[in-house]
Amino acid sequence: MFAVLMGCDSAGGPDAGPENCDAAASSEGMALEVGTGQTEFEPLQTRDSIPITYGPQGGTHLWIALRVRGAEEVSPVQLQVRSPDGIRVFGAQSAVTVNLGPTDNDGWRERAGLFGFLDDPEEVRDQAVILWARVGDCQRAIEGEAAATAQ
Repeated sequence: MFAVLMGCDSAGGPDAGPENCDAAASSEGMALEVGTGQTEFEPLQTRDSIPITYGPQGGTHLWIALRVRGAEEVSPVQLQVRSPDGIRVFGAQSAVTVNLGPTDNDGWRERAGLFGFLDDPEEVRDQAVILWARVGDCQRAIEGEAAATAQ
């Protein structure tokens, strides 16, 4: 797995987070599906159950997987687990640059094994959550989300 922590770049470089972008990024020609999966992309139907995972370093997370079209093979990715109303955030935002892999015959890239961090797993157990993702930089990016129930 290739992952590098990202910094912020208000000039809109590849490490730019959306909070530092001067204008909205274009998503023309891009598409994003947010799912789950540790080793492969698994699409989510509304409110599918996904397991809370306890990592070897004592942290907890939900597995997030992405299916994206129109993004560079190596792209900045931001991930977060939120409440369905979007008001609460259940853990730190993950901001990494990842290798999304080669395109398939339809132009899609898939990446599994990404972390949606949780501060307190009991806060989300048996609750509806939103897996949110953003792929790209300040010039070109797309956001997406999927609803699930944390187990």
